[in-house]
Amino acid sequence: MAGYLLLADLKRAVDDQIWFRYVQQEDGVPEIRIEDSVGTPVKTIDGLGDRPEGTYESRSRAIFWNRRDAVDARVAAGIHWAALYIDSVKYDFIKLTLP
Repeated sequence: MAGYLLLADLKRAVDDQIWFRYVQQEDGVPEIRIEDSVGTPVKTIDGLGDRPEGTYESRSRAIFWNRRDAVDARVAAGIHWAALYIDSVKYDFIKLTLP
């Protein structure tokens, strides 16, 4: 496996459907942390349980975000950042441009 990699499928972002596909190099507990453009935490997607190493690309294996923040309000359009953590260690991050 090539390492850790995080990708986002934003094709349906207008419909509040964002899927994070990722590659996990070793067993561990994944989570996605989303921040706004200035680094303020918006949402943490956790509680996914221990997952084995592998590629998580299909919708049945990827991590879903409904574009809601920690208090269940819709996240505004603009630049955001999403980071992949495995066992609380940051491995990759990507820029999200939400419409």
